[in-house]
Amino acid sequence: MNEETNDNKFRYKNTIIVITGFVIIVWTANLILPIVYANYNWADSGIFGDMFGASNSLFSALAFIGLIIAILLQKEELSLQRKELKQTRVEIAGQKEQLEGQKNQMELQNFDNKFFQLISLINNFVQQLKVGRGEFAIEGRKCFDEHLRSVKKYYPATRNKYPEFKESDLIRESFSKEFHKSDPSIVSYTRILFSIFRLISQQKIADDQKQFYANIVIAMLSHAELKYIFYHRIYSANDEFREYIEEFGVFRNLDKNQLIDTSHPSLYSNSAYESKD
Repeated sequence: MNEETNDNKFRYKNTIIVITGFVIIVWTANLILPIVYANYNWADSGIFGDMFGASNSLFSALAFIGLIIAILLQKEELSLQRKELKQTRVEIAGQKEQLEGQKNQMELQNFDNKFFQLISLINNFVQQLKVGRGEFAIEGRKCFDEHLRSVKKYYPATRNKYPEFKESDLIRESFSKEFHKSDPSIVSYTRILFSIFRLISQQKIADDQKQFYANIVIAMLSHAELKYIFYHRIYSANDEFREYIEEFGVFRNLDKNQLIDTSHPSLYSNSAYESKD
């Protein structure tokens, strides 16, 4: 762009030099030729002065041409400036897109770090779970089945006691009898799991990428965990958690026949049991 500007200036500069030289030559010739080739009488100085009338007209015309050249040169420079400005805008837009891409990449890296930290944390909680003492203690993922066995034990009596209750209320009442005796770690487990799905859902990435991360979590959930999450979510009345369960199809691997009652699958929409791959 700068080379083009310099070329235009050089071209106009040469034109001005040529015109200026031409003016000097004409003016000099108009002065000298009458003296050299004619018997000039200095007394006729008025007539001599009149000889420059044509030259003056020529100079005026050349001055006008010079003005036009100056205007054209300025127009050319303005046009080049507009081109440079347009090119600058394009470059800035490209830099902005590049910075946006770098920002998105950093956000994805931060998300990855948080995601896998939470995965590691929840696995540690599962390993620390313990029900009972001594040789009869139950540890790890088996604790979920143990909790649900107790809930299932309370459920028939609760149903007989409160026949007017809805299924969700019966589950809450049955679950509450066992939940207050639960290991605190199992409470933290459900909170962390909820945080993981919320993190995925709120991340600004494509839906298929969200499902990819959700599938990682779903794949590590045992059947006992799925049943426990199923009932604990109803007990806690966490509607936001329910949305994530249905958004990602968390219960796709859940054996509905192992639930406490055959009517319970209807407590979630069909999307909770569908694969989103």
